[in-house]
Amino acid sequence: MLKYQSYERGIMSLPKLSVQEIALILFALISFLFLLRLFQLQRQISTEKKKRFVPMLTFEIDTDTPGLYLKNTGEYPAINIKIANLPLTLEYLFQKTFILKFESIQSIGAHQRIKLKYKAFDGTIELVSIHPDNLVVYLPNASFNIHLTYSNLENITFSADVAKGEDDFVIKQITPVTN
Repeated sequence: MLKYQSYERGIMSLPKLSVQEIALILFALISFLFLLRLFQLQRQISTEKKKRFVPMLTFEIDTDTPGLYLKNTGEYPAINIKIANLPLTLEYLFQKTFILKFESIQSIGAHQRIKLKYKAFDGTIELVSIHPDNLVVYLPNASFNIHLTYSNLENITFSADVAKGEDDFVIKQITPVTN
């Protein structure tokens, strides 16, 4: 025959646990939280290791020795660097938009800078009468964004956007490109 629980204990009452059972449950809970934190730290370490393999490319304007330079501020070299065409609006008595077309760069080491080779165009016409380095004196006052793609030595390709700020260049974003 079925026995019913008494109403004194309640229908949904919990069984009484011994001290050892409570200690075992607490130990299991603490172990679970510890393992969870351990996996989080492993993921953070992995992410930080991957970050150091990303070349940090930015630009620099040098008006003393006129030129626009590519600078690697990171700890890792970059290869196969391609800089997108840059539409550039300059102001001096009037506004004029030029397009700067950059040559590809094979590689740049960590903490190095390279003078960029580029040509200036007015639409589709190359401006041969103006040496591109002469435009550099107008760049400190201009604002523009430069898009570039490059790879690290593991052949992971990155896409980066660099913005010209008031005083210097700021890396807006670097994202890995999936092939």
